[in-house]
Amino acid sequence: MKYYKVPDFDFPVSHDYLKDLFLGNEISLDVVVEIQKINYKGMRYCFEKDEEFVIGTDCGKECELYSPCNGKSGRCRHLKNMYIGTGKMVTVEELFKKSKRV
Repeated sequence: MKYYKVPDFDFPVSHDYLKDLFLGNEISLDVVVEIQKINYKGMRYCFEKDEEFVIGTDCGKECELYSPCNGKSGRCRHLKNMYIGTGKMVTVEELFKKSKRV
């Protein structure tokens, strides 16, 4: 699945989500940047702290922002995968021009 970096969004947007926004006229963007998930073993990104870290070092119960997904223990809800830009800029209209005509 392809993901995109959209201005004013602080999270990666999937191709399908971007398409739904476009077809529903909920966004008025010209260009988005294609991004891809990167898998650095043991690395994650914390959206609350806005930083990358090695799992087991700065994340867990010792973190003041720790908030487990299940409300008890385990993975923090702020942990996200890391993405990197591919350098490919795509116009939204070009990306979905066939869909808009339907």
